Amino acid sequence: MTVSAVSNARQAPPSSDTQASYTIQRGDALSVIAQRHGVSLSALLAANPQVRNPDVIYPGDRLEIPGQASSGAGGSTQADAANGASGDSRAASNFSISQRGVQMLEGFEGYRSHAYPDPGTGGAPWTIGYGHTAGVKPGDVISKGQAEQFLKQDLAWAQDAVRSKVDVPISQNQFDALVSLTYNLGANGYPGLLSKLNGGDYAGAQQMFGQYVHAGGHVMQGLVTRRASEAALFGNSAPGNGSGSPSAPAPSTPPTSGHDGAKNYLVNPGDTLSQIAAHYGVSLNSLLSANPQIHNPDLIHPGQTIHVSGGATGNTSATHGYTVRGGDTMSGIAARNGISLSALVNANPQVHNANLIFAGQQLNVPGAASSSGPGRVDGTPVQATTPSAPTSGNDGKTIDIAKQFLGRNASDLKSSGQLPMESWVPNDVNCANFVTAVLQKAGLINFHDNTVSGTASRLQAQGWQRVPASQAKPGDVCILNNGGHIELVASNAGGNVKLIGSNNINADGSQQVSYGNPYGNAWYLTPP
Repeated sequence: MTVSAVSNARQAPPSSDTQASYTIQRGDALSVIAQRHGVSLSALLAANPQVRNPDVIYPGDRLEIPGQASSGAGGSTQADAANGASGDSRAASNFSISQRGVQMLEGFEGYRSHAYPDPGTGGAPWTIGYGHTAGVKPGDVISKGQAEQFLKQDLAWAQDAVRSKVDVPISQNQFDALVSLTYNLGANGYPGLLSKLNGGDYAGAQQMFGQYVHAGGHVMQGLVTRRASEAALFGNSAPGNGSGSPSAPAPSTPPTSGHDGAKNYLVNPGDTLSQIAAHYGVSLNSLLSANPQIHNPDLIHPGQTIHVSGGATGNTSATHGYTVRGGDTMSGIAARNGISLSALVNANPQVHNANLIFAGQQLNVPGAASSSGPGRVDGTPVQATTPSAPTSGNDGKTIDIAKQFLGRNASDLKSSGQLPMESWVPNDVNCANFVTAVLQKAGLINFHDNTVSGTASRLQAQGWQRVPASQAKPGDVCILNNGGHIELVASNAGGNVKLIGSNNINADGSQQVSYGNPYGNAWYLTPP
């Protein structure tokens, strides 16, 4: 059914200044605890640096709940000052989040058109759109327009928090950045930044964004990227001194510089390198070659200058033809050409189902053609055999692939190029990175995800069904540890399931591909 009226916004995290903590119970998962207390998982992890591995928590340990705990001596004073002052006397009270700020948050939160269950319970709370949970039921479907309206409703508490806690003049950009930060961390999740800002130290407040990037005691690349975007939007000075008006959007046709046709592009919030490459009709690899100053392709900042060599200008991206061969997937073709899957799908409106392509089919690939010859980027001949579609069962190929990497450390495997794993993922949280990479290589899925919840919901959206342990087959996916871990079924002898996946078995807590056993309310997904 289609969502027509989900009226309640996401519940605001409690804003009491009374110290609050939670004692972990047997069977708990961090994601469930976070949802129960109305805070994000990243905020819960940031408030508990003693939790070194988010997949491993112990009954009896205590957690601090962000938004319910006091922010310490300095933070408590700021809260008292904010609560005692008239909201009308503060410039922040004059703002509401801009459409640009909403779009930035949409990029951070990610869009889901179909309702998906909490991975820890396999049920409520169900989530849809850009993280909306109130009133959502199994089977609900939502458009992007509806999802945006619910996100704006859900942002109400975060906007109120910024209005009540900021005592100095700020700009629209700064308000948007603070709302994004609040929505991610909770109303009391950044006392140090707030203290500097209310003290008039705008530059110091901007630098503080970079402090809120930890989860489970580790720096998380996704948070690093988000904080960098927020900090760039915030600026480093008071309104009227360089940060009072929104940054000018990047020109649709940047000026040329030099004699080789190179152009400069100014990064906007929400941009990715793959999107910029597709926009100008160049491959991601060529864009990286033209920008040796970029050491991490997943980390670019608003206001940063990107050099674009060759390619088209404006929105007219150059394309080249590609002939599908047996075993190809859309995601694999996109990865080999250095473009995003969405860019490839958008360039091929004739492909009505991205999961179903056939050998001999012609695709348009954004970017210039490789010099290795037509048909394939790597120059190997096209095999026009039988149509290649996602398998309807599991023929052992998945586990054969996974077993090839037994004993390999994730730190080595993710940078080896042997699997489509993402190299920036921390060495102790590669379980979903490994599982989705193996499923991609086996041709069963056309996406990659580094989170357990994201993987589970996307598999179910593509028709994967829950089955009991007695029916789990080799190559099926197991969600275990109360939704905190994911592995593949290696074998099943009468319900005695053996798993294979990326596990925290090294002495330093990093992961290695190894065998394991289900625990913590494990459940199973089998392909359609």
